[in-house]
Amino acid sequence: TRMISFTAGLAAVLALSACTDDGQTNTGSSASTSAQADSALSTAAINCAPAPAIPTDVPTFRATQAPPATAPDLATVRMVTNCGAITIELNGAAAPQSVASFLLLGEGDFWTDSPCHRLVDGGIHVLQCGDPTGTGRGGSGQNLNAEFSKEPHVRGTLSMARSNDPNSADSQFFIVFAR
Repeated sequence: TRMISFTAGLAAVLALSACTDDGQTNTGSSASTSAQADSALSTAAINCAPAPAIPTDVPTFRATQAPPATAPDLATVRMVTNCGAITIELNGAAAPQSVASFLLLGEGDFWTDSPCHRLVDGGIHVLQCGDPTGTGRGGSGQNLNAEFSKEPHVRGTLSMARSNDPNSADSQFFIVFAR
């Protein structure tokens, strides 16, 4: 299990939206088959520590840090948030670029102290994270090629967020917290 420090404001359970800046909903590539709070997914109230301030020194990503071309078929990471730890199983067989990128960014502390910037609890139920600027417009600049999965986006699924361009997945991701 790899540790990823992600002290973010997780207001509800877990989730991210695949929304563009203009609010349109998009489908992300499915990088994970499951994500769950270590104490179990629940819509019950969660006691969270105060979220940290958005970093003023936003991390950057250099081209020399490009993720490897392949990823393990299955990788387990533990994301630490201000609301507790989340264990995530990443499906590298279904989304090798997305998983390799997720591991590289997490192990490089790209998301440390970054907020979850969008909670959607109507129609779709997701919380979007992964932008260290907290605006929903930031990222690492990778622009990964599309890796679409036929797996449904059910509760607990983690996927990479993208814009209308299918090859625009980057550091932002979402976790579905209800169906």
